[in-house]
Amino acid sequence: MSLTMSYSLLEWSRPSSESVTGRVSRCAGAGAIDLRDGGRKMSDAKTKTQGINHVGLSVLDIDSSALFFVQVLGWVESGRDESYPRTSVSDGHTRLTLWQVDRSLDVQPFNRRRNVGLHHLALEVASEQQLMEIAEKLKGQPEVTIEFMPELVGKGPRKHMMCLEPGGTRIEFVWPGV
Repeated sequence: MSLTMSYSLLEWSRPSSESVTGRVSRCAGAGAIDLRDGGRKMSDAKTKTQGINHVGLSVLDIDSSALFFVQVLGWVESGRDESYPRTSVSDGHTRLTLWQVDRSLDVQPFNRRRNVGLHHLALEVASEQQLMEIAEKLKGQPEVTIEFMPELVGKGPRKHMMCLEPGGTRIEFVWPGV
C-alpha cells in the first residue's frame, strides 16, 4: 500500500502492513525510521523542516484554557494579546498558541469523526507515576472531561489517557514505557 500526498517534495510509502505492525516505517529520501523510539533518531533524514515551532489551537474560552495549562500542568503563559485575543503557553519543550473563537458566531465543537482538523494533541510525560498524578489532578477539575483514565496502549508497556480541556481540545497524555 502506498500513500502519496500531493506535495512535490513528500511521498510517504507504506510497502506492507508489516512496516506498521513491526513499528518501522519508510519515508522517501530519509531511509528507515524506527518508530520504537518515536522516530526521534532521524540524523540521516533529508527533511526540509526542523520540528514543530508551535501548535495554534482555537479555544472556546481563552482564560479557562490558559489556566488549564498553567495551573494544572505547570506551563508558563506569555505573549497575551487581547486585541485578537490570543496567548501562548509552553512547558519549555512545546509551545501552544491559544486563539479565542468569536463566541458571537455559531461556534461548533470539533467532532473528531466528522471534521477535518486536529484530532488530538499528545503530550509526553516522563514517568508512569507522573501520568497517574496528572490523571488524579484532572479528575478534580470540573471543566475537564476525562475520556479515559490511564490504560495500556496495545500490550504495553506504554500507557496513555485522554481528556478534553476546558477550551474544547482533546489532549492525550502519553508515558512511552521506557
